[in-house]
Amino acid sequence: VHSFSPPIIINPQQISQQHQQCTALQESKQSTTPSTSTIVDIHLIESKEGMHEISFEQNAKPMYDDILETMPWFIRKLVQKNMNNAIAELCGDDDRVTEDDMYVIIGKITPESNLQDSLDVLDRHKTLVKE
Repeated sequence: VHSFSPPIIINPQQISQQHQQCTALQESKQSTTPSTSTIVDIHLIESKEGMHEISFEQNAKPMYDDILETMPWFIRKLVQKNMNNAIAELCGDDDRVTEDDMYVIIGKITPESNLQDSLDVLDRHKTLVKE
């Protein structure tokens, strides 16, 4: 028994359709490229008040993620719960978290003995502003 591959039949109409699809895809990618430097990352978080739709601005989301990643696995959920509660409390109805908010949140939930390590994690993601 020999392997069998069916012949691929391509007609000019199929080639034209494929070309149009590729061109449309390339144009849509170009038109959806953000033109501003502000990055907004929207996520659902759960706090003691319930679910909140939060928009993380600048590098706040990488800060949030990196804080969780640096925590030992056995306290990660507790830290996440504390961060989410602090976000809900700090942001209220605004539902926006900025880099500066992350410093306030971490200062609020982190024990003094670990605070500098957590601030160092945030500093790695801080947006540098050129003057």
